[in-house]
Amino acid sequence: MGACLHPTPEMGPFSVEARRESFYLNAASAVLLITAKGEEPRCQWRIADTHAAALVAALDQVMAHPSFAEHDHDPEDGHQVRRRDGWLDVDGVGYPYQDPEYAAVELEYRHVRALRAALLNVSDSEPKWLHWIDDPLVDRARHRLQAHRLQATTGQLATDEQGSSYLPTSGTCGCGDKWAGKGWDPVAYGYAQHMLGVQRQAHDELAPA
Repeated sequence: MGACLHPTPEMGPFSVEARRESFYLNAASAVLLITAKGEEPRCQWRIADTHAAALVAALDQVMAHPSFAEHDHDPEDGHQVRRRDGWLDVDGVGYPYQDPEYAAVELEYRHVRALRAALLNVSDSEPKWLHWIDDPLVDRARHRLQAHRLQATTGQLATDEQGSSYLPTSGTCGCGDKWAGKGWDPVAYGYAQHMLGVQRQAHDELAPA
């Protein structure tokens, strides 16, 4: 079993279930269409070109998850993406599932970087930059994330909407910005949005006046 991550607004119709070595990309079957099941672990699937930015945002959420960092040591290019008649057709490594209402593709973390780059290359999604993890303009050393779960002995318990107490997870960027919440999602989302801002500022500083 994996952990269902809370979708960000930018992810639109997609959601992610993170596992240890892979993750499920989920959506309604009308959004994520399984077009062919080849010999495992290969399959073909497609999304509307208008959903490309949302799919990139879903992959960004995956890249912010701790399991991605654990299995990103040997990235591979396992997908081909083609744009045709308003659709993006993806042919690559994956384990598909589809019923009349729901569809999912299980993907490995080592294929995420190449899939994200391929989507940006063939779609109209913006920005066209590398992911901030790979962008040489982003000062990763200055903006390194330190995350930890606050201890009960500090008395810093929080209460969720149902009135249950929990130990918040907190994160601090090297520049001083902080985030906290229930589980890893709020910290990862806050940090990812922060790093997008850092990346945007770095590119703006190089833009012609």
